[in-house]
Amino acid sequence: SNPLFDSPLQASSSSSHQHPSSMQAQLEQHSLQLQLQLQEQQRRQLELDQQSLQNELQQRLQLQEMAPAGQPYPEPGQLPSFMATNTAPIDTTIQGATPQVLPPETAWKGRGRSSTFPLKLHQMLLDLEKKQGGTEIAAFLPHGRSFQIFKPKEFSREVLPHYFRMSTFSSFQRQLNLYDFQRISEGPEKGAYWHELFLKDQPMLSTGMKRNKVKGSTRARQEERFKHYSHQQQGQQQHPKAPPRSS
Repeated sequence: SNPLFDSPLQASSSSSHQHPSSMQAQLEQHSLQLQLQLQEQQRRQLELDQQSLQNELQQRLQLQEMAPAGQPYPEPGQLPSFMATNTAPIDTTIQGATPQVLPPETAWKGRGRSSTFPLKLHQMLLDLEKKQGGTEIAAFLPHGRSFQIFKPKEFSREVLPHYFRMSTFSSFQRQLNLYDFQRISEGPEKGAYWHELFLKDQPMLSTGMKRNKVKGSTRARQEERFKHYSHQQQGQQQHPKAPPRSS
């Protein structure tokens, strides 16, 4: 046979046999690249999540460090050990600076469902300070880290319906529980409520508060935090008393 005529046919035949395997190799290589890209994206997202968690825990630790000794607020020991160590509080107070003022429109819209209640609650307490007799019904305590409802009946009748879609004090208390507000059960501030992200002069911190969705989880966390606080209080007393039973 003449190689001038045989070569093109043989080349074409050889190419047709190699094409499927070449396509398979390309598909496998492309699939591998996609898997590597997905793994890289997952790794980066994990790093971002971890950094966000560390920032949140560090912020809470700083707020706890600012609370004076003897006040019924969480201690750094409640945080994970890797955040409770090697973390120094940062003083962000500027001498002569005015407290944050929350614009009224910010409290009502644009913040998402999870933070609406704390923002409205904060605005409500600020509004009561400006009304005659308002602080006799409800108010922040002098240090600004907790608040108290002094007259529940008047509060439910005259204040609550103007800010929330509820008219009973028990409904208001359920919302406080869902947002992990803690009620002080003894001492000079008995009956007051607090949350480490709910501060009078820093209203925007409350946007970090989350509403619990799982039933039963809130009470378990509250009991655990109260046990921790009770142990600390008993260590400071010569004759510690058992914590009161919740009604």
